[in-house]
Amino acid sequence: MQKRWKCKGRQRGWRTGVCAVSISSRVLIAVCQKKHRETLCALTEKLAEDAFPGHSKGHQSFPISSRYVELKVVSDCHFRKPVLQEHEVLEAAGEMHEYRLRKETVVELERITPDRLFRWCARSHGVPLLVMLSGVAGVGKTTLVQKFVFDWARGRHYQKFTFVFFFKFRELSEEKMSLESLLCKTYPDLKDTLNRILQDPEKLLFIFDGLDESRSDLMLSRSGSQGLCTKPRDVKPVGVIVASLLKQTLLKGCSVLLTSRPSKLASLEAGVFHTVASIVGFLSRERERYFTSFFGDDKTSREALAYVRDSQVLYTLCYNPSYCWITCTALQPCFAAVAGKPQPVPKTMTQLLVSYLTHIMTSHSQARPAWEDIRGILARLGWLADYGRANRLLVFDDNYLEAFGVQNSPFLTAFLVENPNCWEPCEVTYSFFHLTLQEFFSALVHYLDYQETNLKCVLDNARSCNEGNYEIFSRFLSGLSHPATRAPLERYLGKFSCY
Repeated sequence: MQKRWKCKGRQRGWRTGVCAVSISSRVLIAVCQKKHRETLCALTEKLAEDAFPGHSKGHQSFPISSRYVELKVVSDCHFRKPVLQEHEVLEAAGEMHEYRLRKETVVELERITPDRLFRWCARSHGVPLLVMLSGVAGVGKTTLVQKFVFDWARGRHYQKFTFVFFFKFRELSEEKMSLESLLCKTYPDLKDTLNRILQDPEKLLFIFDGLDESRSDLMLSRSGSQGLCTKPRDVKPVGVIVASLLKQTLLKGCSVLLTSRPSKLASLEAGVFHTVASIVGFLSRERERYFTSFFGDDKTSREALAYVRDSQVLYTLCYNPSYCWITCTALQPCFAAVAGKPQPVPKTMTQLLVSYLTHIMTSHSQARPAWEDIRGILARLGWLADYGRANRLLVFDDNYLEAFGVQNSPFLTAFLVENPNCWEPCEVTYSFFHLTLQEFFSALVHYLDYQETNLKCVLDNARSCNEGNYEIFSRFLSGLSHPATRAPLERYLGKFSCY
């Protein structure tokens, strides 16, 4: 009896110890979660915005809660259709784009607010774990997920997730690493508790923004788990880590949100994702608000918007917030007369960017170099853009800028934006303000610095490419061949090379 009592005492003491360890672990996790929320709040509470070219303040930032406009997200019934292999800019034109968008939103598509992406879905009869959010470049994918993370960190939604991990593909290293090392490098405050955190994958959400900016393919169609990660310490390329999370060979039960341009979706296996949704962009009311805000004058904004409405191409492009910025920047000198001499109004996308470039050259820098020097600067910037297009490179570090001789360009801030490195604050990378601008410079350089061998190689690649990677580039190349289109630039840069 006494022996049995002692045994019970030892057992009771063991259970008490386990309970104490469990409570201590929960307390530690709670402390780490609070710190993690504070970290994410600090990273996402400000919304960066590029100032007007030539503005002395450069980048500006605003509280995301005051500047964020809720974006419409709809279920994407087109995900499995081959139309997505075309370039997203060319799918519809003018008022027809908006009519189709409104009709499909009402009739075919299901409206999904961002706070319901991971809630019960009537169509799939389940709670999705793997979500793909698509949208064309500049439509607001990064802004949406930034607001998504900010709201979670503030306790406003998705509190079923104990931890949310937010990554941008453009900031991820190409070197091989493990999921553990990736998390520790990005969130060093979690290093001591990471093993405990990863033991509850059902309470974790991983967000990877900008799949189209990754040069590695996810290879989701591979059969089985061959080559994929099964443990957080497995060392693999980042693309394999992401694929392993999606295929659930790693941290089974975790949730994953990916964002990407639509053109990238054609190469993915649709069945992997439980929910596929799209950001649809600006409708007429949002366009009107944007133009009024940009021009600051009701009469000028109405005239500019009326002109854009008359152009199917320009009106279509303005459903995209980034294109709205480029369009308004290009149209400002046309409608707000400078010294009583307004510029001709552009009618095509090529003419729009020619107008944009002309405006930047004549007003961006007070200490403007000679025009022959500007031509050389733009040519070097064009070769950088062309190299990036050919090698699927969207982000350039100082080594690239130095190699192409554009590191000291007075127009650098007009066409390239800085991307601070979240891991190394003193290191900065650069990307073109918009992917379309990179495509435009890639075409323009073949007129500024014509090299027969290079152009022949590019055209041969364009003919043999079936994925539409050269479509917009080819349109710009063709558009610049028209004498009237390139004339505004030739007045400043000299005659273009003709082939």
